[in-house]
Amino acid sequence: MSSEHDYKFEVEATCDGCSNAVKRILERYTKSSPGQISKYNVDLVLDEQKAKVDITSTMNKEELIQLLEKSGKKVTLIV
Repeated sequence: MSSEHDYKFEVEATCDGCSNAVKRILERYTKSSPGQISKYNVDLVLDEQKAKVDITSTMNKEELIQLLEKSGKKVTLIV
């Protein structure tokens, strides 16, 4: 089994709907693929027009970026 890593991403988000889309994607993935994402947090920073996303996962950063890009928004890996 792969070890877990902590990742921080920024996702372009101009409203609550954008950050909620990211939350829904992570919720669905967590339910359909248990054990790959152990925890996540999505915080909307409206004045910066982005959502800060923290994820603890056994997945690699490329897989997580692809997952987050399903929101239709630009995704940037921070750490």
